[in-house]
Amino acid sequence: MAGRVRTYDWDTTPLGPAEAWPAELRAAARLVLDCAFPAALAWGSDLTTLHNDAYVAILGKEPDALGRSFKEIWGRRGRGSARWFGAPMPARQPIPRTTP
Repeated sequence: MAGRVRTYDWDTTPLGPAEAWPAELRAAARLVLDCAFPAALAWGSDLTTLHNDAYVAILGKEPDALGRSFKEIWGRRGRGSARWFGAPMPARQPIPRTTP
């Protein structure tokens, strides 16, 4: 899948060209692609999806999910996706931390 991600035409998605992705997105994509377990990343307000090879088994009838909106991929089942992912965070906003 890493090869498909590298050659995918990301310009056709809300993520834009991969060369212009922020460091955080590149790092998150590497984590997903290097993971041995099924993993997917839904990035941005459109929840543009990037996933690893193991995630294909979860996709079932929707194997062509790369670069598509998570909501579009999962259809009715994805309507609650905002609940799963939380509200999209604005770019460069620090992750909230809790104190012990």
